[in-house]
Amino acid sequence: MHTKFHILEAIDQSKFTDPLEIHVLEHSKLNAYNRDIESELLIDWAEFLSLNSEEKLMDFKDRTDLPEGKLKAIEEFERIKDDPNL
Repeated sequence: MHTKFHILEAIDQSKFTDPLEIHVLEHSKLNAYNRDIESELLIDWAEFLSLNSEEKLMDFKDRTDLPEGKLKAIEEFERIKDDPNL
């Protein structure tokens, strides 16, 4: 479900920079993902990014176990989602 990439220099394979990573989340694999093995935080973010209706967003937002970072992400998403310029 989750793959992480780094940008490497072509000849010596050194990393371009440590902080730069590209994360790919495969939403189609989310339901089959084993919560006991993998990061709960990663799975929560994947679930948030795959929300496809206002109702699902509200259900997700009403969860009592969401950390502050996800609540801020939801608030920011709600602020910008209806602005065509953003």
